[in-house]
Amino acid sequence: MNRIIAAVAALVLFAAVSVRVFSAAPNDSMRPPGEPGLSIKLIDPDRNAHQRTATLSVQVREVQLVDPASAKETAVRGQGHLHYQVDSGPIIATTATKLSFHELTPGLHSFRVNLAGNDHLPLGLSQTVSVTIP
Repeated sequence: MNRIIAAVAALVLFAAVSVRVFSAAPNDSMRPPGEPGLSIKLIDPDRNAHQRTATLSVQVREVQLVDPASAKETAVRGQGHLHYQVDSGPIIATTATKLSFHELTPGLHSFRVNLAGNDHLPLGLSQTVSVTIP
């Protein structure tokens, strides 16, 4: 009897966790209409190379970008914000869809953008772009 209860509890927990996470498709254009989407683009990296600056432009589909503090950091379906991260640096949480990074060191840098809920938990959508700063 205890094994049956444990098995049912494990199934309920698995179902609750798997319902919350959106699957991430490698290409946002492959997502069906009405499903959340995320795409990022590096803007004009050659022009900014001498300034050691990289600017990202992000497009979000089917999710309203909301400041998590104004939503009292409570998850609401269809709302979220962006988490930006350069290499393994700190995460920048914002609703800004265009963000510039200045004074980058020479070399390869990876820029990761995640879509997060008002509670800062990932919504399962993320993309990464890389650029080499001379």
